[in-house]
Amino acid sequence: LTLLEQRAVKASTPSSGDDESSNNAKNTLSGSPLLILFVTLIILFIIWSSIYSHTTFFFDPRWLFALLNDILLFNQQAYHLFSAVALSLYLCWRSVRLLYREYEPSHVFGELRLGMGVIIVVILARAGQANAQIPLNDELTLLLLVPVFLFLSLAAHALARISFVRHNHPIGLQGDVAMQERSVLMTIGIVGVTLFIISWLIGTTASSAILADTQQASSLLAQLYNVLIQAVASVIVFLVTPIFWLFSWWFSLFPAQPPRVNIPKGAAPRNRKFVPPQADAIAAFATQFLKIIIPLLLIILAVVIIRWAMRRRRARRATGKRRGMDLHESLWSWSLFWSQLKSMLRALFGRFFPQKATEQEHVDVEEIQGEPTARSIREVYRALLKGAAMHGYPRSKNETPYE
Repeated sequence: LTLLEQRAVKASTPSSGDDESSNNAKNTLSGSPLLILFVTLIILFIIWSSIYSHTTFFFDPRWLFALLNDILLFNQQAYHLFSAVALSLYLCWRSVRLLYREYEPSHVFGELRLGMGVIIVVILARAGQANAQIPLNDELTLLLLVPVFLFLSLAAHALARISFVRHNHPIGLQGDVAMQERSVLMTIGIVGVTLFIISWLIGTTASSAILADTQQASSLLAQLYNVLIQAVASVIVFLVTPIFWLFSWWFSLFPAQPPRVNIPKGAAPRNRKFVPPQADAIAAFATQFLKIIIPLLLIILAVVIIRWAMRRRRARRATGKRRGMDLHESLWSWSLFWSQLKSMLRALFGRFFPQKATEQEHVDVEEIQGEPTARSIREVYRALLKGAAMHGYPRSKNETPYE
């Protein structure tokens, strides 16, 4: 959001020089090659998912030759291709134009209502096709479109609200800008993941086709997980096998003496040989063990990282430098939320659990002797300023006594 605001400011204030150079600088979008590459890949993916996904894989170049063949033949699929490309180019052109415009939260909310209306119309049209027994495709794409649209709309509304407050509020948003944007993006990300999970659960329970696609994707993920576990188990066996050899060599130096057994003369002694465990058995055991222990380790690692990040954030706030010689508490602060929650619970339930009064030491009151060092309010104020400066809180030049 900060980079977008800086880009908008640069676009709104053209540099000194001739008009043609300023217009070219304003119309030039930084990162245009990356944007063109991203848009091209998105268009190709949309074309593949809508036409060629049933026959070939995305990384298989044969569908590109089929695409060129359809364009040269100018058949029905060619019209589909041209419409998809034209619509994508129009949306990209519109997004670039909207990049340099100032939008208020009400405008974003209006676009959200318009988009929801379009999605409802599409859902009703698909329901009519289902009633007419027309074969339907891309149900999973339509299902994913709803949470993605809601996520992007809510993100745009939140960022527009932040930008509106920054530009129109007299003092703006107090606190660290990077921390505020990080908190907003984290909240929006949690909301987006929640919307995706809810839509996925609804889709799998309502549509058998989406359930089949989910099972296929889960089987692919399970195969990848098995390959990863087998690779890790092979590496562990490769590293641990020399240790087993070392222990076996060490125990061979000090063989255990078997107890003497009286064997009858007619019975032949049997030589029992110790068969060491093979590497395959160790690998199988390590694979089964890692399938259980790796998810647990990942969960523990995630919890440890979250706790470390929270502690580091608190330490930064406690020992961070003061900006502008003024301290502010952000509304997104978890410490502020927990302190207010604890004070509210203490006020509600404190009367039911009274605390024992601590015995205070008796302080002897001594009479002040001699003349006071501060005779007026100004001298008292100077003494307070001196004491604050000695404790590391000097008064700024632009601060008044009321501040």
